[in-house]
Amino acid sequence: IRKVKYGQFNWIGPSWEYISTDAKDLINRLITVAPKRLTAVEALDHPWVKDLAGSMSIPLSIESLQDSVNKMESYKKCMNFKRMILYFIATRLNATQTKELETIFKRLDINHDGRLSREEIHEGLKGKFNPAAIDELINEMDFDQSG
Repeated sequence: IRKVKYGQFNWIGPSWEYISTDAKDLINRLITVAPKRLTAVEALDHPWVKDLAGSMSIPLSIESLQDSVNKMESYKKCMNFKRMILYFIATRLNATQTKELETIFKRLDINHDGRLSREEIHEGLKGKFNPAAIDELINEMDFDQSG
C-alpha cells in the first residue's frame, strides 16, 4: 500500500500473470500520484474500458456509473444504519438476555467455529420458518456479504 501511495508499483507475482497489458496500463494510470492520475472521464476513455464496454450488453456511461455509485452509497448508508440499530439493541440487553442469546448461538453453531453458516441457521430454524424467509433474514443480516 505504501508503494502505491507513492506511485511505485510492480507486476511481480502469479496474480498478475494473466492480466492484460491494457488492464495493467489502466491500473498504472489510476494509481499514479496526482496530478498525472487519470480522471474518471479519462479512465472511461481508456482502451481496456472501451473494449470491456463494447462486450457488454449494457452501455457504459458516466450517467450509468454515477447511478451505480449513488445506489452503492445508499446501500452503504442503509447497512450502516442497520449496524447502528443492531449495536444499540445489543448494548441494551441485560446479563440474562445476553446469556440466552449466547445459548441459542451455541446451539446453532453445530461445528463450534464461532460463526453461523447459512446451513447451520437453516438447520436450527428448520420447521419454524419458511426456508425462503430464512434466506431473506440471512441476506439482511449478512453485512459483509460472506454468506
